[in-house]
Amino acid sequence: MKASITIFLILISCVSYGQGNGLYKFLSENGKYGFMDKTGKIKIEAKYLIVGDFSEGLCYVSKEVIQKGYKWIFIDTLGNKAFDIQNNFPKKEFNEGFALISNFDEYWFINKKGINEFNKTWKDAHGGFKNGIAYVSDKKFSDFYPINSYGERIDDKTYSRIDIHSFIKDDTKKFEKNKTKFISDSFVPFKRKGLWDSRTIKIIL
Repeated sequence: MKASITIFLILISCVSYGQGNGLYKFLSENGKYGFMDKTGKIKIEAKYLIVGDFSEGLCYVSKEVIQKGYKWIFIDTLGNKAFDIQNNFPKKEFNEGFALISNFDEYWFINKKGINEFNKTWKDAHGGFKNGIAYVSDKKFSDFYPINSYGERIDDKTYSRIDIHSFIKDDTKKFEKNKTKFISDSFVPFKRKGLWDSRTIKIIL
């Protein structure tokens, strides 16, 4: 019993806070990564050299080193292999149904079957899909333009990485500004019939 408790504490102390789909990655005593749930129960055994985070039910992992770096595959939340991406590299986890993949020379988006969804490649790409839009380029490091979830270009203008960061920042600010906030876990004192009351009430800001 003491031994099992010790092992559990060691595992918990090495938990990475990257989390998705209710799974947390951890580094085991064997120097490899696995996944556990929030109770500390191991759901996927520690057998990977490097892992990403789960997103939309899938995660990229590797347990093999190749000449280019790591041999990557995608697994599901049960630890089963969903598909591999040959000798290519994951650049962005799944979001809105697509993950960004690269071979260093080209970039493309795969669906949850591991297939190049648009049957297209680009010379560069910045991040994944957000709100139905992703940014790609026909040249390295500059002249990015937006595409929709059909892989179609939707704007004749081109943008820099700084521009794209600015768009994302502005979108986040707009979301935070327009988001309805609730305070329902606080006691708010108010007077009732000349006496102070402290019942919990919901306030919309």
